[in-house]
Amino acid sequence: MSRKFHPSVLTANDLPGGAVVYLAPGRQWVHDIALAEILADRNRAEALLAWAETRTLEIIGACLAPIDPASHRPLANRERIRAAGPFSLPRTHAGTPNRKESRHVSARHL
Repeated sequence: MSRKFHPSVLTANDLPGGAVVYLAPGRQWVHDIALAEILADRNRAEALLAWAETRTLEIIGACLAPIDPASHRPLANRERIRAAGPFSLPRTHAGTPNRKESRHVSARHL
């Protein structure tokens, strides 16, 4: 018996920077989850995932992330954190974190 399919977005990390991206209509990668195409059909979602896995010069780690289609809010904590934005601190030329330029996102608001 197969698991129930939830509406999902296709997400990955772009290359070479590693930023979180989402697949938008027209097979365009975007950084804003609100612009992502909601995949409500399991067969279409799996076909697009298979396509994304061939885009090895553009993205890495493609996966389907179940979401609430009304709010575009991911159901999994991991995906809510990824959608909230970067958590790493920008590096100085010496390679140490530059806390003055960091952008903190509170996990309480996820």
